[in-house]
Amino acid sequence: MDHKKSIKIGFICVILCLMGLCLVPLVAADDSGAGYYDWKWYTTDHIGEYNKAQAGSSYAGVTIYIKNEGDKAISPNPLDWYLLIGGLKYSYDSATFDSSINHLTYDVMKGGETETIIVYLVKGNPSTATLKYDQLFGPELKHIDHYILSQSGKSDEAIKAFDKAIEINPQYADAWYNTDKGGRF
Repeated sequence: MDHKKSIKIGFICVILCLMGLCLVPLVAADDSGAGYYDWKWYTTDHIGEYNKAQAGSSYAGVTIYIKNEGDKAISPNPLDWYLLIGGLKYSYDSATFDSSINHLTYDVMKGGETETIIVYLVKGNPSTATLKYDQLFGPELKHIDHYILSQSGKSDEAIKAFDKAIEINPQYADAWYNTDKGGRF
Protein backbone atom coordinates (compact mmCIF):
# COMPACT_ATOMS: atom_id res chain seq x y z
CA MET A 1 0.00 0.00 0.00
CA ASP A 2 1.43 3.36 -0.96
CA HIS A 3 1.89 6.23 1.50
CA LYS A 4 -0.94 8.45 0.13
CA LYS A 5 -3.45 5.62 0.28
CA SER A 6 -2.35 4.83 3.83
CA ILE A 7 -2.86 8.47 4.87
CA LYS A 8 -6.32 8.53 3.24
CA ILE A 9 -7.37 5.36 5.05
CA GLY A 10 -6.01 6.72 8.34
CA PHE A 11 -7.84 10.00 7.82
CA ILE A 12 -11.10 8.17 7.03
CA CYS A 13 -10.68 6.04 10.18
CA VAL A 14 -10.17 9.16 12.30
CA ILE A 15 -13.26 10.79 10.79
CA LEU A 16 -15.35 7.66 11.36
CA CYS A 17 -14.13 7.44 14.96
CA LEU A 18 -15.01 11.08 15.54
CA MET A 19 -18.41 10.53 14.02
CA GLY A 20 -18.84 7.53 16.29
CA LEU A 21 -18.07 9.74 19.28
CA CYS A 22 -20.68 12.19 18.06
CA LEU A 23 -23.19 9.37 17.95
CA VAL A 24 -22.58 8.39 21.57
CA PRO A 25 -25.79 8.78 23.55
CA LEU A 26 -26.35 12.36 24.65
CA VAL A 27 -29.53 11.69 26.65
CA ALA A 28 -30.22 8.82 28.99
CA ALA A 29 -32.58 6.34 27.39
CA ASP A 30 -36.07 6.36 28.87
CA ASP A 31 -37.86 3.02 28.82
CA SER A 32 -41.18 4.76 29.24
CA GLY A 33 -41.27 5.88 25.60
CA ALA A 34 -41.79 9.37 24.35
CA GLY A 35 -44.36 12.06 23.87
CA TYR A 36 -44.47 14.02 20.66
CA TYR A 37 -46.12 17.29 19.73
CA ASP A 38 -46.41 19.79 16.94
CA TRP A 39 -48.27 23.06 16.67
CA LYS A 40 -49.44 25.68 14.27
CA TRP A 41 -51.16 28.99 14.90
CA TYR A 42 -53.08 31.90 13.50
CA THR A 43 -54.09 35.33 14.78
CA THR A 44 -57.54 36.89 14.65
CA ASP A 45 -59.39 39.79 16.23
CA HIS A 46 -62.28 37.64 17.48
CA ILE A 47 -63.11 34.14 18.70
CA GLY A 48 -66.70 33.04 18.40
CA GLU A 49 -69.55 35.47 18.76
CA TYR A 50 -68.64 37.15 22.05
CA ASN A 51 -64.83 37.28 22.31
CA LYS A 52 -63.36 40.34 20.59
CA ALA A 53 -59.72 41.29 21.19
CA GLN A 54 -59.15 44.70 22.77
CA ALA A 55 -57.48 47.43 20.72
CA GLY A 56 -53.77 46.75 20.14
CA SER A 57 -54.21 43.01 20.79
CA SER A 58 -55.21 39.89 18.93
CA TYR A 59 -56.08 36.32 19.69
CA ALA A 60 -53.52 33.64 18.86
CA GLY A 61 -55.31 30.36 18.20
CA VAL A 62 -52.78 27.56 18.72
CA THR A 63 -53.60 24.10 17.36
CA ILE A 64 -51.59 21.44 19.18
CA TYR A 65 -51.10 17.87 17.97
CA ILE A 66 -50.11 15.38 20.69
CA LYS A 67 -49.03 11.75 20.23
CA ASN A 68 -48.14 9.74 23.33
CA GLU A 69 -45.94 6.66 23.07
CA GLY A 70 -44.78 6.89 26.68
CA ASP A 71 -46.12 5.71 30.00
CA LYS A 72 -46.90 9.17 31.42
CA ALA A 73 -50.07 11.03 30.50
CA ILE A 74 -49.72 14.19 28.41
CA SER A 75 -52.06 16.99 29.36
CA PRO A 76 -53.75 19.27 26.83
CA ASN A 77 -54.85 21.41 29.80
CA PRO A 78 -54.29 25.09 28.90
CA LEU A 79 -52.61 25.60 32.29
CA ASP A 80 -49.77 23.33 31.13
CA TRP A 81 -48.96 25.23 27.91
CA TYR A 82 -47.75 28.78 27.38
CA LEU A 83 -46.84 30.92 24.41
CA LEU A 84 -43.66 33.00 24.25
CA ILE A 85 -43.70 36.07 22.03
CA GLY A 86 -41.04 38.76 22.13
CA GLY A 87 -39.87 37.67 25.58
CA LEU A 88 -43.41 37.74 27.03
CA LYS A 89 -44.98 34.58 28.44
CA TYR A 90 -48.70 34.31 27.65
CA SER A 91 -51.17 32.06 29.46
CA TYR A 92 -54.39 30.82 27.91
CA ASP A 93 -57.38 33.10 27.50
CA SER A 94 -60.93 32.18 28.48
CA ALA A 95 -61.82 32.24 24.77
CA THR A 96 -60.22 28.78 24.72
CA PHE A 97 -63.52 27.47 26.04
CA ASP A 98 -65.74 29.17 23.46
CA SER A 99 -67.99 26.69 21.66
CA SER A 100 -66.29 27.58 18.34
CA ILE A 101 -62.94 26.27 19.64
CA ASN A 102 -62.16 22.57 19.60
CA HIS A 103 -60.46 22.41 23.00
CA LEU A 104 -60.19 18.97 24.61
CA THR A 105 -59.53 18.57 28.32
CA TYR A 106 -58.73 14.88 28.75
CA ASP A 107 -55.20 13.52 29.21
CA VAL A 108 -53.59 11.67 26.31
CA MET A 109 -52.55 8.23 27.54
CA LYS A 110 -50.02 5.76 26.06
CA GLY A 111 -50.85 4.98 22.43
CA GLY A 112 -53.18 7.96 22.14
CA GLU A 113 -53.08 11.03 19.99
CA THR A 114 -55.21 14.14 19.79
CA GLU A 115 -55.43 17.62 18.42
CA THR A 116 -56.75 20.56 20.42
CA ILE A 117 -56.79 24.35 20.32
CA ILE A 118 -55.72 26.82 23.01
CA VAL A 119 -56.33 30.56 22.60
CA TYR A 120 -54.01 33.29 23.90
CA LEU A 121 -54.73 37.02 24.02
CA VAL A 122 -51.49 38.65 22.81
CA LYS A 123 -50.18 42.15 22.19
CA GLY A 124 -50.28 43.31 18.59
CA ASN A 125 -50.36 40.87 15.70
CA PRO A 126 -47.12 38.86 16.08
CA SER A 127 -45.55 36.81 13.32
CA THR A 128 -43.29 34.55 15.43
CA ALA A 129 -43.83 32.66 18.67
CA THR A 130 -42.69 29.63 20.64
CA LEU A 131 -44.96 27.15 22.40
CA LYS A 132 -43.84 25.44 25.62
CA TYR A 133 -45.22 22.53 27.61
CA ASP A 134 -44.76 23.09 31.34
CA GLN A 135 -46.37 20.30 33.34
CA LEU A 136 -44.44 19.71 36.54
CA PHE A 137 -44.63 15.90 36.56
CA GLY A 138 -45.39 15.33 32.89
CA PRO A 139 -43.10 13.73 30.34
CA GLU A 140 -40.63 15.68 28.27
CA LEU A 141 -42.14 16.20 24.84
CA LYS A 142 -40.21 16.02 21.61
CA HIS A 143 -41.16 18.35 18.77
CA ILE A 144 -41.94 16.72 15.42
CA ASP A 145 -43.05 18.23 12.12
CA HIS A 146 -46.44 16.50 12.14
CA TYR A 147 -48.27 19.20 10.18
CA ILE A 148 -45.65 19.40 7.45
CA LEU A 149 -45.26 15.62 7.25
CA SER A 150 -48.98 14.88 7.43
CA GLN A 151 -49.41 16.90 4.25
CA SER A 152 -47.13 14.37 2.58
CA GLY A 153 -48.67 11.45 4.51
CA LYS A 154 -45.42 10.60 6.33
CA SER A 155 -46.12 11.54 9.96
CA ASP A 156 -45.82 7.99 11.35
CA GLU A 157 -42.67 7.38 9.28
CA ALA A 158 -41.07 10.48 10.80
CA ILE A 159 -41.77 9.27 14.34
CA LYS A 160 -40.29 5.84 13.53
CA ALA A 161 -37.19 7.48 12.05
CA PHE A 162 -36.87 9.68 15.13
CA ASP A 163 -37.13 6.63 17.43
CA LYS A 164 -34.50 4.77 15.40
CA ALA A 165 -32.12 7.74 15.56
CA ILE A 166 -32.58 7.91 19.34
CA GLU A 167 -32.03 4.15 19.58
CA ILE A 168 -28.75 4.50 17.70
CA ASN A 169 -27.74 7.63 19.55
CA PRO A 170 -30.00 8.67 22.43
CA GLN A 171 -27.78 11.63 23.30
CA TYR A 172 -28.29 13.15 19.86
CA ALA A 173 -31.86 14.04 20.81
CA ASP A 174 -31.16 17.77 21.13
CA ALA A 175 -30.54 17.94 17.41
CA TRP A 176 -34.03 16.55 16.88
CA TYR A 177 -35.73 18.30 19.78
CA ASN A 178 -36.59 21.60 18.16
CA THR A 179 -38.80 23.64 20.44
CA ASP A 180 -37.59 26.97 19.10
CA LYS A 181 -38.94 26.57 15.57
CA GLY A 182 -41.97 28.67 16.37
CA GLY A 183 -45.37 28.41 14.81
CA ARG A 184 -46.23 27.98 11.20
CA PHE A 185 -49.31 29.26 9.46
